[in-house]
Amino acid sequence: MITVVIIPDGTLSAASTPSKKVLIVINDYISADDIVQADTPNLKALAAQSGIGLINNRVKNKVPASSYISLGNANRVATPAGSELAFNSSEPVRSLPGIFENLSEPLSAGTLYQQFTAKAPPSEGVVNLYIEPAVKYAATHNPMYIPGGLGSWARSQQLEIGVLGNSDTMYSLNRSAAILAMDENGIVPRGQVGSDILARNVSSPGGLHTEHSRFLKELKKLLASCDIVVLDLGDTSRVELSRANCADTIVAKQRIQALERNDRLMGKLLQLIDLKNTMVVVVTPNTNSDMVLAGNFTLTPIVVYNPEGQPGYLTSPTTRRSGLVANVDLLPSIVSYMSRERNPGAMTTVAAHGNEFSDLAAKVKLFQDIRNSRNPFHYVFMLLAFLMLVMAYLACIQNNSRIAPYLNIVVFTVLSMPLVYLFLGYSNYKYLALLLVLSPVAAWIVARIVLSLTNSVESGLALLTSLTAILLLIDCFRGSPWMLVSPLGSDTIAGGRFYGIGNDYMGVLVAASVIATMLLINQIRAGRAIKTLLGLLPLSALAFTIGSPEIGANVGGLITALVALGMFIATTTRTRITFKRLFMIGLVAVIGVLIVAELDATFSANPSHAGKAITSLFTGGYEVFLSIIIIKLGILGSTVIHSSWTIILVLDLLLLLILKLKKPEIYQSFAKNYPVLADSNRILAYATMALFAFNDTGVIASALILLYITGCLLVSAENSLIPGEGR
Repeated sequence: MITVVIIPDGTLSAASTPSKKVLIVINDYISADDIVQADTPNLKALAAQSGIGLINNRVKNKVPASSYISLGNANRVATPAGSELAFNSSEPVRSLPGIFENLSEPLSAGTLYQQFTAKAPPSEGVVNLYIEPAVKYAATHNPMYIPGGLGSWARSQQLEIGVLGNSDTMYSLNRSAAILAMDENGIVPRGQVGSDILARNVSSPGGLHTEHSRFLKELKKLLASCDIVVLDLGDTSRVELSRANCADTIVAKQRIQALERNDRLMGKLLQLIDLKNTMVVVVTPNTNSDMVLAGNFTLTPIVVYNPEGQPGYLTSPTTRRSGLVANVDLLPSIVSYMSRERNPGAMTTVAAHGNEFSDLAAKVKLFQDIRNSRNPFHYVFMLLAFLMLVMAYLACIQNNSRIAPYLNIVVFTVLSMPLVYLFLGYSNYKYLALLLVLSPVAAWIVARIVLSLTNSVESGLALLTSLTAILLLIDCFRGSPWMLVSPLGSDTIAGGRFYGIGNDYMGVLVAASVIATMLLINQIRAGRAIKTLLGLLPLSALAFTIGSPEIGANVGGLITALVALGMFIATTTRTRITFKRLFMIGLVAVIGVLIVAELDATFSANPSHAGKAITSLFTGGYEVFLSIIIIKLGILGSTVIHSSWTIILVLDLLLLLILKLKKPEIYQSFAKNYPVLADSNRILAYATMALFAFNDTGVIASALILLYITGCLLVSAENSLIPGEGR
């Protein structure tokens, strides 16, 4: 866990002496539940006056040091193994993994640093002897970055930064705290990361523990000379790093003991600080193995005490959710506190009468349950979709008249699943097996109700799609509380999206909105122009909702909605679709997205990820653009290969193709007897292509839209498949 203490007052400039300080204390590999169980009066007393929350520590690889460098750079990045090896400049070094082993005459770290980098080491500071590999790694991986964000910023502001402590064991060195404090050269001007602050203890994990009196003595020196100090209390890290030879129950007990020991040290070090002029942030960079096994590989507790703030739950522009922030928010928060003007990316606190770590532990449990049950719920949905496709094949291709009467109810049940899943969050995902059974049953009940209330295929689809679209739009304007905890929503632990509408429900919303709009305007007795104008209202609202940085914030969804809007205009005005017109519709959609992103970047104090991306694009040039494209293509390829929904997508496309080749009369009858649904499908077909082309994780959304397309075709075809039936 990291504790950041910032002392406010004064302005930040080269000519002034800032009175604020930052103290960052690392207490790694613990969970909110550990804090609940442990006797940690000092941390809990501090939290009662602070903003608390969960911090998402997602990074680009599995190296623990990457969590530290991401915190210091305000960016989710990665660093190679070995980056944690920092040393006091005067510290003798006998071994460096991959470079040399057991020198008979050790060299000082400062001497080695100068040999490796051709730069002068600090006389009283700390050097990272793997800075050159780290810099090269950072320059060749997506996203490209320069290590040492916090240290470089501190130097640019003429702020002195120091580091104290380590997580060494008897058999390994771990000085990751220095990564957080260093500048781009791998230098921390002041600090002590050597063994002088440790004591041997055979009963301690790793054979060592932090010696409190020595630690506090060094801290006093650093507080007297530094504006920012990074501390590593060390003992909780040693538990995790030494767990290989211990039973899990022993490790859990040792972790609690180490946390309580660290809390005693925290109580002593807080006495050295004037809390009237100090901001304290407590955060954990890494999850432990038990947390990962339970399904949580990113969410850890964070505490931010701000004497100018208020107690409650933390939030940030990155997440826009109470009680949740991200690792990219730490550096902006430090910059904001130390500067005159508030940084728009900084964490803030949502006032609350009480804030408890037990609430955070409950949040983690919910997010774990959602993540762990996501695949089972998707498999149930996919099974129903597969059943629909198989029945369609048997009824339409094999001419099985016994299957045909059941097509309608199966199709409506499948199309009701997103509606049922929208409200699963109210179950808190308890009794998973029961929910997996009840979900399709609930969808079947919804389908039966819809069919019983309507007297035609078109009116039934109009009711179901209108209800789906309206509820999704309402949820978007409420901050997406239903979608965010739905199996079709975003994964908080994975941290791909924290707000707005995710890709799965975006696909559902586009499909439902187009079908509902087409069917409803067809009920109006008016000319083609009037119907087109009336249809523009809901579809424009759809594009606004999905694309608005403050509401849906889905760039790929905005392109999809704009393509659907353009195709709607072309379809209802009976404009001939040519390649040139398709190109123009796509171009207008892309330009529209760029305009929205630029407006977001220019006028919003807290731009969405689209606004931040366009800013990076304009400031970084083609290299940033290529980097973004490469990342997106990589995600798309990975999603296509690994997503189970790819099977449904391919099977659905195959069914539509086989019907086109072997049963063209079904399409002909569809176009003749249900022209509005045929037009809806045409619009959605082009929207699906745009979605797949411009959305890096659009496989599920594309598959869901195809289910609506296929569903419209099948329910309209059912009557012609039943002997003696007709429209």
